[in-house]
Amino acid sequence: MLSFALGVLQTQNVTVALFLVPYFGNLVVANLLLFVDFASSSFSREI
Repeated sequence: MLSFALGVLQTQNVTVALFLVPYFGNLVVANLLLFVDFASSSFSREI
């Protein structure tokens, strides 16, 4: 019974991880793009 509960918990963790990884990945990519866009615009302003 305990191993069954652990297996269910592990599969739930995998599902949650698979659900959260793309979300956080998109968040990081969006932040990077915003930062690069901001840096390039301020850099081109200085030139």
